Amino acid sequence: NIAKRPSFLSDPNSFRRINNGLNIWGKFFIKYSRSAIISTLIVLIIAGFGIKLVSVDSNPNNYYKQDSKIRIHNEAISRGFGGTAQLSVLIEGNAFDPQVLQNIELLTEHFKKYPLVSQTASIVDVVKTIHMAFNNGDSTYYAIPDDEELIAQYIFLYSLTDEQSSISVLIDDVDYPENSQLIVRIKDINTSQISNIVEETQDFIETKFAGFGEMKISGTAAMLATLAKLIVKGQMISLIISLIVMFIIMTIVFRSIVGGVISVLPLISAIIIVFGFMGYTGIDLDIATAMLSSIMIGVGIDYTVHFLWHVKEHIKEGQDLNTAIFTTLRLSGKGIVVNALSVIIGFSVLLFSVFVPVHFFGLLILLSIGMCLVGALALLPAIISLLKPKFLFK
Repeated sequence: NIAKRPSFLSDPNSFRRINNGLNIWGKFFIKYSRSAIISTLIVLIIAGFGIKLVSVDSNPNNYYKQDSKIRIHNEAISRGFGGTAQLSVLIEGNAFDPQVLQNIELLTEHFKKYPLVSQTASIVDVVKTIHMAFNNGDSTYYAIPDDEELIAQYIFLYSLTDEQSSISVLIDDVDYPENSQLIVRIKDINTSQISNIVEETQDFIETKFAGFGEMKISGTAAMLATLAKLIVKGQMISLIISLIVMFIIMTIVFRSIVGGVISVLPLISAIIIVFGFMGYTGIDLDIATAMLSSIMIGVGIDYTVHFLWHVKEHIKEGQDLNTAIFTTLRLSGKGIVVNALSVIIGFSVLLFSVFVPVHFFGLLILLSIGMCLVGALALLPAIISLLKPKFLFK
């Protein structure tokens, strides 16, 4: 060790109340170790069902409380303009070709069946409106003409008006359009529903328009839906990799696979409980709360390593297992409790944030550190007193 352990930690009279509390705590979980483990398993099973309820959200509106001016104004704009996000479909092909326009119309009808879609706009709307206007406003002519030259003339006449800037959004060139755009306005940014719309539309395009040129879906709504998927994927990958790395490191440190497994058990338990809590309470997994796992793993494994390593040291000094556990609780346990409380107090300021993801992030940090603390000082004593793993006696 670089620095010696402070003398007051070894003094049985220092922090007497904390020592008495930790002794009572240790005796309880050693005496009822089997019941404690079974109770933990029941809690983990219940929490596991809650994980299925966790929703992923990247809607910027939900980053603010309902009475926030930003959210109120943004929702008012959304109601007035049919939504603040959109999907865009880039369609390859001559926009004067009636067949291409019919494909765009068919794709438009596909989007209109979704309640989340409020408006659509494409070159088809312009052509059909002009065609009806040139036929005395007869609604039967609100259709796509069969003549490519006639369609080209309609677009040319329209381009001579003051609306040219608007048509440039729908086609790339007035004279020889090789690409056009279908704009789909979304009422509400519901990432799961948007993701379903994008996936079903991609399947629809592959089925209906094979060989008619490429159609690509993009736009802010599609980006947010993709972001939601990446959050889940990134969370799963980071958790799995982190747990595997921690298991390998602990296996090397304790020179035992069992030691590696026992080291990560409290951490896995804390992760399951925290994400189950998110599912049952409706806390979304977003960009901010996705950072939770990395902090939880860093804090949780620290408490576990301290506890197991000092139990192993006290056994080497000649103490039996239960005495080593009590000594560790009295010496290292105090440090773990003080560290956890200081971190909890530090992160508690996040609870006062008006930025919703940060508020929930602070709440989950408090819960996760609390669970890691209980795992290190309750679950670990129960497990090692019941199983008496050999790596502690080597």
